[in-house]
Amino acid sequence: MRILKWLALGLVVLVLLIGAGAGIFVATLDIDRHKERIATEVEKATGRKLAFGGPLKLQLFPRIELSVAEMRFANMASGSRPDMLLVKRAELAVDLKALLKGALEIERLVLDGADLLLEKDRAGRANWDIGPKAEGAGQDKASPDALADLKIDKVEIRSFALAYRDDKDGQVRRLALARLDLAAPDPAGPVALSLDATLDKVRYALEGSVGPLASLFAGKDPWPVALKAKAGDVRLAIEGRIAKPLEGKGLDLKVTALADDTKAFGALAGTEIPSLGVFQMAGRLSDGDGGYKMSDLALTVGPNDLGGEVHVRTAPRLYVNARLKSKSIDADALVDKTAKQPAAAPADPAKPSDGRVIPGTPVPLDAIPTDVDLFLAYGIEALKAGGIAWKNVALDATLAGGKLTLRKADLGYREGKIALRGEVDGHAKPAPGLLIRGDSERLDLGGLLKELRITDLMEGLLESEIELKANGKTVRDLAASLDGRVGGVIGDGKIASKYVDLIAADSIGSLIGAALSKEDATKLNCVVLRSSFEKGAGKLDGLLLDTPKIAVVGTGTTDLRTEALNLRFVPQAKDPALISLAVPIEIKGTMAAPSIGTDKASVAKAVGGVALSTVFGPLALLMPLAKAGVEDKTPCAKAIQESGVGQRRQAAPAPASRNQKRR
Repeated sequence: MRILKWLALGLVVLVLLIGAGAGIFVATLDIDRHKERIATEVEKATGRKLAFGGPLKLQLFPRIELSVAEMRFANMASGSRPDMLLVKRAELAVDLKALLKGALEIERLVLDGADLLLEKDRAGRANWDIGPKAEGAGQDKASPDALADLKIDKVEIRSFALAYRDDKDGQVRRLALARLDLAAPDPAGPVALSLDATLDKVRYALEGSVGPLASLFAGKDPWPVALKAKAGDVRLAIEGRIAKPLEGKGLDLKVTALADDTKAFGALAGTEIPSLGVFQMAGRLSDGDGGYKMSDLALTVGPNDLGGEVHVRTAPRLYVNARLKSKSIDADALVDKTAKQPAAAPADPAKPSDGRVIPGTPVPLDAIPTDVDLFLAYGIEALKAGGIAWKNVALDATLAGGKLTLRKADLGYREGKIALRGEVDGHAKPAPGLLIRGDSERLDLGGLLKELRITDLMEGLLESEIELKANGKTVRDLAASLDGRVGGVIGDGKIASKYVDLIAADSIGSLIGAALSKEDATKLNCVVLRSSFEKGAGKLDGLLLDTPKIAVVGTGTTDLRTEALNLRFVPQAKDPALISLAVPIEIKGTMAAPSIGTDKASVAKAVGGVALSTVFGPLALLMPLAKAGVEDKTPCAKAIQESGVGQRRQAAPAPASRNQKRR
């Protein structure tokens, strides 16, 4: 639309300049011999110098016809070049009867080889504000009513160079117009438009119609627009009305765009855009409330789609309200095609380690802007991300006053679901803080871990709950201030037998592992975890891994402030017929230097029994080591109940409907 605005403004300037010259010619009834006098009169009327380097020709009847060659019109004093307009050849035909009545009706305007510069200086003065007062303060602008009376029947422009420059930012936009044809036989009817031009090295072609020029400047009635364009390899169409076209306000436009490949937009944006497939977009563009709104949005990029509406306002602060939905998004493909391989950076010299595992890497939570308001609601039926096929994804987030609130982040995986909530306050005192709450229902943890290529350790459905909060400017600070709890339950699954063998990790542990399972996988009755944190001090309140023949119970502490470990895992056989040589495993030391060993007292007891067997025979071996088995053959039910996982969710009342008014 800015291109059309510049063209309209440029045409008006040309018409007024040449029309003013025509009036003076009629008044003097002299032509080529009085160039200097004509130039003087134009300067009196406009405050700018006019010069002719070629002949002038004038015909008065039956219409005024004027031809000009090699004409120059001066720029404003603060302009960036001496001449505002240069014209190689111009022809103008004006209705004589209308002119005698005080109206300017142009029957034909032909321009060949024109060069027009439109610019504003640092003070905001525009060089198209022409008149005796234009060079100083308090100038009077041209009357819109005068422009509303302007009538143009036909325009033919060839080889027209138009540039727009604003001295405040120094940017220059250049339009090379190879051809422009305008036809408006009915002053009150639409203007037929055909254009072939190059803007900033990109070729544009345009066909269609716009409203009458009179209504363009009068601003009384909505200005109709029906245009089809081609920008580079991108095809565009705009249809609708503009209430105030010269101000770019009152938009009600249906906009469509089509490109055979997204890389076609690279030339328009002045950068390289990767190939993502066919691009199609349709929507309705409108304005109001100080911003712009794209509604009825329907966008497809390759196999990806996006719909909904977006409202953007830039003042007094950036405001974005987007309500979007997609049927299918392949984020992996988008990332793979858009990510550029970074250049190999020179290797940094080895840095001394402080002996810690948790890094002191800064977390720039305070970089969250305070002058942006964002409201985002986004639903995706099928999402491929991280190699995982997610479904029924729902995101609801807000950003206001430097605080990012995640109202909802739901992801479906197979028959299960992950639900997250959270908040990041980047400007909290004394340090930025974050809060995260979440749970999972019937989440196929084994399948998820396998698809992520993390491990094939187990199979089973996970029920979990998490609530954590922390404050700090680094990863280490956040870990040291961590408060909250984590709980999880996996029931009725499988665990790889090789891992069970490792659990029975004593001198003859392989004997136990072999006794537990002859198959590749061992049945899991359950895995139950309860853990809590208080100011970085983590406590393993309880861990139970239960199989039909062995149970492992874990307790202990993990201090995230000092990274100290003190964990104990006790395996016990359930079957009295089995000889339980599995002994407790202790993990101590620090995260950087963990010490993994067995409980010495338990080992001594077991070894003592082995020694007695050499004296009293095999029966003595059985006496100290044989156990009646775990007292509770099915400890899962009690452990799950004590974990509390899922009970809060089941006990919680259904959330009340929230009808939040978005600005």
